[in-house]
Amino acid sequence: MRIAMAQINATIGDLEDNTPIIKGYISNAKKNNADIVTSLELAITGYPPQDLLLEDAFVKKNREISKELISGNSGVAGVVGFVDYRGKPCTILRLFS
Repeated sequence: MRIAMAQINATIGDLEDNTPIIKGYISNAKKNNADIVTSLELAITGYPPQDLLLEDAFVKKNREISKELISGNSGVAGVVGFVDYRGKPCTILRLFS
């Protein structure tokens, strides 16, 4: 099994710039025949997002991006860090294949 690591320097709160970096790592992992690609905790939102987690629009947008990463991907399984919550904030890793 080949595992690729998307070790990115995510910018806190910059969903629009973090996303293409993650996509690039996924693409590179596919080109290198990786079976799975993993990202950092909170790769989409950047770490630590702090007060941004209190903004419903921010959390909603990061969930949409996680779904976009899943729907636009095939050929490699992955683990991408994003935020979701129901009541209290928590970090979730979204899996795709």
